[in-house]
Amino acid sequence: MLRAPGGEPGQGQVWVRTTLPLLEGEPVSPVAAYLGLVDTANGMNVRLDPREWAFPNVDLTVHLYRTPDGGPGYWLGLDTLVTFGARGVGLTSTTLHDEHGPVGRAEQILTVRSMAARH
Repeated sequence: MLRAPGGEPGQGQVWVRTTLPLLEGEPVSPVAAYLGLVDTANGMNVRLDPREWAFPNVDLTVHLYRTPDGGPGYWLGLDTLVTFGARGVGLTSTTLHDEHGPVGRAEQILTVRSMAARH
C-alpha cells in the first residue's frame, strides 16, 4: 500500500495492489481482479479509531465509466471521503483510479456503532 501525503481522518488517497489470484487455479478477468480490492476503500482512510468504533459497510455499489487496467499486480487507486450522519449511518465515497487516471466511483453505506456499547 502507498499512502499519499496530506490525508486526514476520513479523507485521503491510497494505492493498493495484490499479486494473489482471486481464486487459485482459476482464470480471472482483469476487471474482476481490479474490483476484488474495491471493498477495502472503507478501511483505508478511517474517520474514527477502529478499536473504539465499528463501521462496516452493508453494501457496495460500483460505477465504471471506462475499463480499468487491472489484474494481479496492478495498482488500484482509492481517493476516499468518509462521512457520518447523526444516527449511526455513514457513507464511504471513493473515486477509483488505475495507473492512467480515474475509472469510476464506489459508494459504501456504513453502520456506525460504538464498541463500548457492546460491553
